[in-house]
Amino acid sequence: MLLEEVLLRHKRLRLFVMHAGWPQLDSMIALMYAHPNVYVDTAALSFESMVPRPTYYRHLRGLVEAGFAKRIMFGSDFPNQVNPGIAAILAADFLTAEQKTDILCNNAARFLRLNPSPCMAADSTSAAAMTKINTSCAGRHLFAQKRENSPSDSSILFTVL
Repeated sequence: MLLEEVLLRHKRLRLFVMHAGWPQLDSMIALMYAHPNVYVDTAALSFESMVPRPTYYRHLRGLVEAGFAKRIMFGSDFPNQVNPGIAAILAADFLTAEQKTDILCNNAARFLRLNPSPCMAADSTSAAAMTKINTSCAGRHLFAQKRENSPSDSSILFTVL
């Protein structure tokens, strides 16, 4: 796997893999087992014209069943796909309410070292509430990147598998 060498060389590196490593589920699970600092996002996967919903759900379920629900973050890739993407997570009947809230907010807050309190205020069954919180987290993400330029902080690398 291309990322393995980088992760072995930079043990404190926090990294998220776009599109949850799709379609390479087994390789993604192996990487996440070996490196607890690796997260994934769901960007583009919920866009039904790119990935059929049953295929998306199989991939997402595989990550969850492997024990990585706390390391999956919501992503959309397209501004017009935020609400449908949130709706897809909320409609996933194999996810608990806690897992849905984690994927839509808590996991990103933890990965970005943000205050998770906006996540706790949400009703996890409300797409509108989660859209508002997800947008809030994204805004804070930009601030956090500018603020955390200390050489002692580990870097955050955004990449595609």
